[in-house]
Amino acid sequence: MRNASPIKYCFMNGWRLVLSEGQCLPGPNNPIRIVTRGGDIPLAKTVYIGNLPWSATEDDLSALVSPHATVLSARVATDRDTGRSRGFGFVEVEDAQIQTAVDALQNMEMDGRVLTVNEAKPREPRAPRSGGGDSRRW
Repeated sequence: MRNASPIKYCFMNGWRLVLSEGQCLPGPNNPIRIVTRGGDIPLAKTVYIGNLPWSATEDDLSALVSPHATVLSARVATDRDTGRSRGFGFVEVEDAQIQTAVDALQNMEMDGRVLTVNEAKPREPRAPRSGGGDSRRW
C-alpha cells in the first residue's frame, strides 16, 4: 500500500488551492499550472472575523472555527509597528464548509464582544503612494 502524499499548497489568483496529490508547476507563459493524478481539488476560502478582543490569538481563532469547519490556517492581523492585534483575523477553511462556518459563527460572542463574520473579499487595489516630502518643483 502506497503512503498518501503530503498536502501541497499553491496560490492562484489570490486563492489557495489545497492539493492532496499533485504539484504546482510554474512556467514562463503560464505562471501556475496544476498537475494532478485524479481526484477533486478542494479550494480553500477565507473567513473574515472582526471585532476580536485584543487578546485573541491564532490558536483562539482555530479553536473557534474548528467545530464548524476544517481549519487550514488562521492569522490575526497585527499592527506592523507595535505588534498589537488590530481586532480582526482570517481563517482559511475548505470551500464547501465556508457557509456553514459563517452561519454558525455570526453574532457569536468572544470575551464579551459580538463577532462580525463574513466570507473575506479580495483586497481591492490601492493607489500608489507618493514618495513623501515636498512635491514643489524649484
